[in-house]
Amino acid sequence: MGMCNACGEVYGALDMQGQYCTKCYEKNKETILEELKKEEQAKVKMQEPTDNTVPMIFGLMGAFIMIVGIFAPIVSVPIVGEINYFNHGKGDGMIVALIGVISIVLVLTKQYVWLALSGLSSLAVLGYTAMTIQNHLGSLRIEITTSSTNEAFQGLANSLIAQVTFEWGFALLIVASIMVLISAFVKGKQ
Repeated sequence: MGMCNACGEVYGALDMQGQYCTKCYEKNKETILEELKKEEQAKVKMQEPTDNTVPMIFGLMGAFIMIVGIFAPIVSVPIVGEINYFNHGKGDGMIVALIGVISIVLVLTKQYVWLALSGLSSLAVLGYTAMTIQNHLGSLRIEITTSSTNEAFQGLANSLIAQVTFEWGFALLIVASIMVLISAFVKGKQ
């Protein structure tokens, strides 16, 4: 037993939703089914993330990782140990952190065109750092080879230089920059 939503009468026979008497249901069947369909679509739409949500979350994650990633080790040097990009507030790590903060602002204000520029800037700074490290190592090899006559020292120095490696923090920063770029391009196409 229930009360019909259309006519207000108490009825015994239930329709498929249990909201209308048989007479009102048959009379308004198409309208009732359309309303039910709209209600279902609204429920599904509320459960799905909006088109803006995914690029926004992806961009925010990338920017946050970019800021935190400067504290991860980017280079491992024998005897010295691991060096991070922060470097006591000096150097290119601060530029990447600033780009990360700017990226967060750009994502929150939905400025996805400028966000692409921020991702590219971060990749450019990382590329510059990688080239600078490689150039310093190359110069160091040449200097050791030309200035030292002691072959044992040359061998030891070259083996130490060969052990200088990029660490996981450098890859993390690259991935973060790419995440920011993907966020900008995905949103830009929508």
